[in-house]
Amino acid sequence: MVVIPFEPPYRWPWDILTRRLPHMVKAHAPRWFRGDSWALSALAVALTFAVPAASFAQDTKKAEASKTDPAKAAPKNSDPLLGGNDPAGAANDIAAKPEGQGVINNQDMKKQESVELFKDPRSEKANTGNFPEIPYPASRALSTIEVSSLRNMAAALSAPDRTLITKAVDIQVAEMTSRANIRFVIDPPPTKPGAAVSSQFRAIEKASQLLIELYGTAKEKKNEPFLQVYVPILVQKLTPLLSNHLIPRLQAAIILGKVGNATMLDLFIKQIADSSQSVWVKQWAAIGISNATNDGTTTLDVVKATNATAALVAYLQAEPKSPWPVKVRVIEAIGNLRLPSIASPPQKPLAVAALVENLANTQNKLEVRAWSAWSIGLVQMTPSQQFNFTIEAYHIGRLAAELGEKVGYEYDQNEKLFAKRSDYARYLTGLLLYQVSPSLGGEQMVQNSGLLNMRHPGIAPAKKFMTELDDQIKNVIQEAVDLLRAGGAELPGIREKLGKRVAELNAFLDKNRPENVELYPGGPKFPAPAAPTEEKEQPAAPAATTKKSAPPAKAK
Repeated sequence: MVVIPFEPPYRWPWDILTRRLPHMVKAHAPRWFRGDSWALSALAVALTFAVPAASFAQDTKKAEASKTDPAKAAPKNSDPLLGGNDPAGAANDIAAKPEGQGVINNQDMKKQESVELFKDPRSEKANTGNFPEIPYPASRALSTIEVSSLRNMAAALSAPDRTLITKAVDIQVAEMTSRANIRFVIDPPPTKPGAAVSSQFRAIEKASQLLIELYGTAKEKKNEPFLQVYVPILVQKLTPLLSNHLIPRLQAAIILGKVGNATMLDLFIKQIADSSQSVWVKQWAAIGISNATNDGTTTLDVVKATNATAALVAYLQAEPKSPWPVKVRVIEAIGNLRLPSIASPPQKPLAVAALVENLANTQNKLEVRAWSAWSIGLVQMTPSQQFNFTIEAYHIGRLAAELGEKVGYEYDQNEKLFAKRSDYARYLTGLLLYQVSPSLGGEQMVQNSGLLNMRHPGIAPAKKFMTELDDQIKNVIQEAVDLLRAGGAELPGIREKLGKRVAELNAFLDKNRPENVELYPGGPKFPAPAAPTEEKEQPAAPAATTKKSAPPAKAK
C-alpha cells in the first residue's frame, strides 16, 4: 500500500494535483482553482515518491524478491513542483491580490490542512502485474535532427511529415511501456553520491514531455495542419496504454486529457463509465471533456454531450466518497457541458440536481461545494422545465457566508503576522472570487452564464432575491480583498467590516429563507439551513487584547 502525502499549493492548487502524482493509490488531497495547467508528466512526479517494487514484475518470484520499504525508498526533501505552465497569469496566481505581491508559505498552509486519505483498489491493481510492452519500431531513438524537424513542424516552420510523426509517437509509447524504464521508476537501483543518473531513470518522463511539447507548440501557433495529423496518431497509439501498467496508463491519460477535443468524447466517456478504471484516469477523462468544450465556450454535439453528462452524473452517484480532486473535475466538466438533463430530449434536470446536492452538502470539501456553485451558473436550463432557482441561489449564499467567515477566522488566528500568514485566507477569497461569484454573475467568456443572466421564464420570481444576494456577496468579497491588501493599524477595522458584511449576508438569507425547498416538481428537497451560531451573526471586532475566536461552525 502506498501513502503519498500532498502538500497545499504554492501556486494554483490545480497545478499541485498534476505535479504531485495524480495516479497515487492513497493521497492527501491538494487544492486548486479554475485553470488548465499542465505539469511535465505523472512519471516526473512519480520519481519523487516510493512505489512498491512489486508494482512491476514479470513473475511472482521476481515481484516478491524486489519488494522494498517505501519509506526508505522515498527521496528526502523532494520538490513536488516539477514545472508547468500557468496560462492565467500572475493575477490569479495569488488569489485576490492583483498586484502580484507575496509568497505563499507552505509550512503555514500545512498547519491548516486536514489529512484526507483515499485508497483506490483499481489503481493498486494497475500498479501490479505483468503488462505488455509496446515494441519499439526499427529505430529505438530519434536523432537530434529528427527532433528538430518535429519541433519545426509543430511550430509551422515546415509541413507535417506523417511518417516521422508516427515514428516519433511509436518510440515514445515504447519508452513508456518498457519494463526496464518502469522498473527504474518504481525500484531504482542504488547510486553513489555524485554518480551520474541512468538515462532510463527519466526515459518515461522525457517521452511524455516530447509528446506534450509538440502538441503545446502547435496549439500555441494555431497550427491546424500539424494538429490534424498529430492528434489522431496520438489517440490511436495512446489509447491501448489506458489498460496498461499504472505509470504508462497515467501518462496516456494526462496527454489525452490535455489534447481533449470533440472527436475524443466517446473515449473519455468510456473511461469514466469503466468500473475497473483507475480513478485518476477518470479525473483526466473529465478534464479532457472540459477541454473539448473549450471551457464551456464551445457547444458539442448534443447526443454525445448528453452521454458525457450522463456518465459524469452517474460517477458522482456511484462513487460519492471518491477523492475530492476528482469530484471537482467531474463537476467542472458537467458545468462546461452546460446540459441540465442526462437524457435526450431533455427530461428531469438530474444533472443540476447532482450539482445542487454537492453544493448543499456541508460535509463536502469547500472546493467541491464552490465548484458545484460555479457549474450551476453555467448549466442552461431548458425553458420548459419547472425549476426552483431560489433554493439553489440560497445555498450559494450560505456557502459565500461560510467562506467569508473563515477568511475572518484566519485573520483572528494569525492577527499579528497576518501579512505573512494569509495564504489560506487568500485561497478562500479565491474560491469566492472565481467560483462563487461567477455562479450568479457569470463567466466573462461564456455566453449567458450565471444565474442572473439565465434566459428562463421561471427565473423572474427569483430575480429580485438573486440580485440582492449578488450585491451582498460582492460586499463580503470586497472586504475580504481589502483585508488581504491592508496592513498595520487598518487591519482590525477592516476585519470588523468583514464580520459585519458576513452578518448582513446571513441576516439577509435568514429573512429570505425559501418556503419551497423542492428543486423541481417531484424532485429532491434541499432544506435551507439557518446561520450556524449567534456569534457568526454578530462577530466581535478583533483586537490585540481579545481572545482568539472559535473555529466557524458548520451549518446543519
